[in-house]
Order: sequence, then structure tokens, then C-alpha cells
Amino acid sequence: MKLDQLSYFLETARTEHIGKASKILAISPSAISHSISSLEAELGQKLFCKNGKYISLTTHGMLLKQRASELLAQASAIKEELTSNEIELQGNVRLAATHQLCSKLLTPAWCKFQQKHPLLTSEIYTTRSVDVIDGVMNGYYDFGICFSPLEHPDLECEVLHKGQLKIVVKKSHPLLKKRAKEQLACISQYGAILPKAFSGIEVCEQNPMFKKFNIDINRDCLFDSYEIAEIKLSCSKSWSLFPDFICDSKNSRVSAISHPKTWSAPYTVSAIWRKDRILQRSLEGLKSQIYMNLQ
Repeated sequence: MKLDQLSYFLETARTEHIGKASKILAISPSAISHSISSLEAELGQKLFCKNGKYISLTTHGMLLKQRASELLAQASAIKEELTSNEIELQGNVRLAATHQLCSKLLTPAWCKFQQKHPLLTSEIYTTRSVDVIDGVMNGYYDFGICFSPLEHPDLECEVLHKGQLKIVVKKSHPLLKKRAKEQLACISQYGAILPKAFSGIEVCEQNPMFKKFNIDINRDCLFDSYEIAEIKLSCSKSWSLFPDFICDSKNSRVSAISHPKTWSAPYTVSAIWRKDRILQRSLEGLKSQIYMNLQ
């Protein structure tokens, strides 16, 4: 059964006359007759019965007319879709990001992207970087955003942003009233609220800058979410180590102290997905939107 046969059949059914159908389709009546005979032979059923000069559909012919109309409509839609430069994205994607990255980057970027592609649906999870990595590796998430993931043979990793970790305190902290050269030297007087180390992540409580600048760690607490750390810092005199894009944002509750030029505590914001999965067009577009939001 070919699409041309179904097309000839439908036009003949509409006109109830092989001669009229042949004129409309610009093919010979014999070609139409042969096509219909081939269909009847393939299906083992008569599709038309004679009615004077005209022909009419049998019960099986009426059923084929309905099904053929649906098939040809689907075939036309497929052709239009595949030959178009603008294919409407659809489907469901499972996204995950480290707490702060989920609220500040992933979710806003997804909302903008979904406005352009309303047929897309999603599941969005906010969790620790280690859980983002684990979830992507095990196929639970299609795509993840996290801080400074270590290389892994099963993961593709694309750096979206590079920045510096900075020592931060609450905006009303007495340390900010001191001279710039004194701030780092005095930081050891206060407690430290630091990101906890997890397997697979570079950022941890043992940063090389602490040793380089003789910073003593009087640990107040460890955290796995910068959002929680901001709240804790805002009601204490402790300090923490934050990515610059968080502490430099307009809505940040914390301020960075003055850092010397030799300070170097790099971090990355990276997109991750499994190497054995081709990145979907929807995720490519989302990745581009996140990158734009970081600029």
C-alpha cells in the first residue's frame, strides 16, 4: 500500500467517478483503475461497487476512506515538519542544579526558553552538586548545572562560566569598616561558614588560599547550599567563601572583603550530561539561554 494509491483512491471516492478523478489528478483513467485494483487485491476486499455511470464505496471502502484520510494528513504533517527550518520542540526533560544555581540560573533560563517552546514540559530539581552529578550519571536527570565538577569518563562537561571565590561577610559586618589591607589579615578572628566537601566536586572547605594567606579556620558550620549560608551569615559575624557571581549580585545579602591581587580561588559553573546521550535540541537551547544569563 503506497501513499499515491491512497491519494488516487480518495479522489475517486470523493468524485465517485474514475474519469473525473483522472482529470483532477492529471493521470490516465487506466492508471487509477490499476491502482484501485491493486489495493483491492492487497486488501482482499472490494472498495467500490458500480452505480450506473458512477461508482460508490462499499463498507470496506468507507473504512479505508477514513483511515486513508488520516494517514495522508499525518504524512503531510511529517513532510512539512521535516522540511521546515523551524521545528516546534516538544517533550519532557528532567533538569537538576545546585541549590543557588537552580534558583538564579537554571529556572529563570528555562522559563525564558519555554516561552518560545510552549510544548516542552519539565521536571526541575534543586539539590547538592554531588547529587546533580550522581543523578545525571545514573540517567535520572537529562541535564545538570553545578559548581566545579571533576572530570568523569561517563560525563560530558561544558564550562559556562569561570569566576573567583571570594571571602564574604554580612553587609553590616565590622570588618568592612577597616582599611582594605587589614580586612584579610583580620578574618581569622571570626568564625567560618564553609561549603562542605563532596566526592566529585573541587570546591571544598580546604581551599589553598587559606594556607597562602595564613587564614586560621575557626569553623562555625558547614553548608551545602549558598542560600542557607547567606541566611546564616546575615545573622552572625562569621565569614564564608562564595562565588563572585552570587556575592556581586544586586540582591545579595553579603559583601566581599578586599582581596589582594595575588588571590586566586577559581571555580566554574558547568553544564553536565551523559556521554552516551545525544544532547537534545531543547537542552542545547537551554544551555545557550543559561550562558546568556551569566553574561
